[in-house]
Amino acid sequence: MIIRPIVDSPEPETLFRRLASRPWVLWLDSADPRPGTGDWSFLAADPFGVLKATRGRATWTGADGSTRTSCGGLALLAELLSELAADLEIDDEARAFPFRGGAGGFLAYELGLEVERLPEPRLRDLDLPDLELAFYDWVVGWNHRTGECSVLSTGLPLSGRTARKRAEERAEQVVAWIRGGPAPGNPRGGRLARNRSGYLSSDFRSPERHRDGAGLQSSFTRRDYEAAVRDSIEKIRAGDIFQVNLAQRFRAPGPSDSADLYCELRRRAPAPFGAWFAGSSCTIASASPERFIRLTAGGELEARPIKGTRPRGATRKLDRRLAEELMASDKDRSENLMIADLMRNDLSRIARPGTVRAAELFRMESFTTVHHLVSIIRGEVMPGTGPVDLLRALFPCGSVTGAPKIRAMEVITELEPVARGPCYGSIGWIGADGQVDLSVAIRTIVLTGGEAFFHAGGAVVADSDPESEYRETLDKARALAGALSFEI
Repeated sequence: MIIRPIVDSPEPETLFRRLASRPWVLWLDSADPRPGTGDWSFLAADPFGVLKATRGRATWTGADGSTRTSCGGLALLAELLSELAADLEIDDEARAFPFRGGAGGFLAYELGLEVERLPEPRLRDLDLPDLELAFYDWVVGWNHRTGECSVLSTGLPLSGRTARKRAEERAEQVVAWIRGGPAPGNPRGGRLARNRSGYLSSDFRSPERHRDGAGLQSSFTRRDYEAAVRDSIEKIRAGDIFQVNLAQRFRAPGPSDSADLYCELRRRAPAPFGAWFAGSSCTIASASPERFIRLTAGGELEARPIKGTRPRGATRKLDRRLAEELMASDKDRSENLMIADLMRNDLSRIARPGTVRAAELFRMESFTTVHHLVSIIRGEVMPGTGPVDLLRALFPCGSVTGAPKIRAMEVITELEPVARGPCYGSIGWIGADGQVDLSVAIRTIVLTGGEAFFHAGGAVVADSDPESEYRETLDKARALAGALSFEI
């Protein structure tokens, strides 16, 4: 493993622009650096393999032309990570660099069907994977606390002396590229060329029928969404569930330049867990403020579930009033506490007994377009627990399902007219060394077939007001719609 410091490094967006047309570019972008959540940004490309899974069928394709298949994406992911961990050599110099090579990309919400026995969505209208992870041997990292930039090169998937030689060669290529030379690897992905561009035509069958805002279409009419909220409230009052996260999906024409879209999104809604991933059949642009799960080299677990939202005010006085209203809201605090308890329960499945705790409840965090209540749940992982064990215990995040989790997911399938796909799944990295940092894929746009899709939702509880719940979805959708040149 090689670390090369970069003095006077370009800004992350500058380097991203030089790679954006290539397949499987990953930019994990802390555009809103905050202590504990936005410490690092990472940029990677030219992977040595790609793992895809759709409806329980998984395929690994290596840059060398090798292929493997499996009956489950998580099972094959566990095999691949185990093999890489056996070959990985970590120098002391690299220990301060969190993402030391490995997998990066997205886990779609429907990957949860691999974890639990759940009904299929009413309609899967987009032909997208349930999991797509590219495996990277080099990563450029920016430490926002120190202002330093460096290149980490692992030599994966090789081992021993050949890995060291490959790591040195790749590090030299990346440094030369940063200094203005050609980018490493094949610009078309070589043997990993995309199956289909995110901007080719598709056989899209749209359930969207309602226009909301200036040209956006939604999977719900306002009346139908409010009716679904009322249906959810009836289930809650009957004791069927305690809370359910109900979302509508928006559709719009795709942008002419997807990289421009992401850069506009990060300008409008900078987030600690911003992300761009150019996959085989879709491109993802995310401005997520929410950490799903982090697992550190020291075995520390952290989740930061978000529940409770108010829009930002147009004046300081109004903005302060809205923030104070959120902090004082019994309803929003109840929503947040339910999900914090759900996350504590889920973490307890893979944490050492007695270590799971709420480090903080109802923390106010303000972003460009909304105020949120955030809780911080921490624990210590049980020895021998790997990243896939983590996913099997936690995925999808309870903040986008409700409680109890499995029944809430069944209700979502009953009420939402279309599959969620990458939205409300997760985006981030899973290190070859076993570390993990994944966001919840909220405030996320999926670009495929010349179209743009994004979800916006909120938690329904017993005292929810259907009209207010609908307005909350629009508050959350506003920045995404604006990045696509639409107004809500």
